Amino acid sequence: MTHRQPREATRREAIALSDVGHGWRSTARRAAIIAALEVNHAGAFKAELVDMWRDYTPWPFNRMPELYSGWINRHPQSYEAQYWVNDRLFKNRVASGMYERNMFARVKHLYDRHPSDIVICVHSVFVRPALYALRQLGRRTPFVSVVTDYALPPVLWYDPRADKTLVPTPPALQRGLELGLEPDKLVLTGPVIHPRFTNVTVTKEALEPNWAGQRTLASRCSSAVATAWDHCSRWPAR
Repeated sequence: MTHRQPREATRREAIALSDVGHGWRSTARRAAIIAALEVNHAGAFKAELVDMWRDYTPWPFNRMPELYSGWINRHPQSYEAQYWVNDRLFKNRVASGMYERNMFARVKHLYDRHPSDIVICVHSVFVRPALYALRQLGRRTPFVSVVTDYALPPVLWYDPRADKTLVPTPPALQRGLELGLEPDKLVLTGPVIHPRFTNVTVTKEALEPNWAGQRTLASRCSSAVATAWDHCSRWPAR
């Protein structure tokens, strides 16, 4: 998940993700991004999925994938409270810096185990430590943050050090601008879905009225995945 391997003709990339929640899984583990990569850039990339929570965080955080669903379903008030507390906390540079430094050794270990040419991060919690580690290691590996929250994404998604931050909705784009990201680093792609949802053979007329518009939506969302990879493919090999 770091520097380019000179002996390999194929560019490599790694996706930092977790099994926490459905947004991250549908974006990466369920192969939406990878499938679009294979369709639009066949043979140009290799994809490697990394579970950051389980493999690179200490106890009890490494149990977050198992605890997450129960937490938000049984105690939504406490989950909401931690969201607002953390969102305010990580606007503070001191708190953010402490978090990045504390995670450095673990993220360095991740990069050593998963060398790559492009880093794609689909979980907000790991954007900042991943970028911090790259810069501390002197590596200029292209880094893309793929935001999966629609209405009010956590502040952790947005880091000016990222080469591109891909957002699914206008509110997510606006939040990035309000947090100081440069407009040319923010890309409004729409939601990321699997390309197979564009391969619809049934006509809209044959569908139930409340599903009539879904084909157009699916095509637009799948195009967002291709857009993400087009941004990556234009970077020269490092």
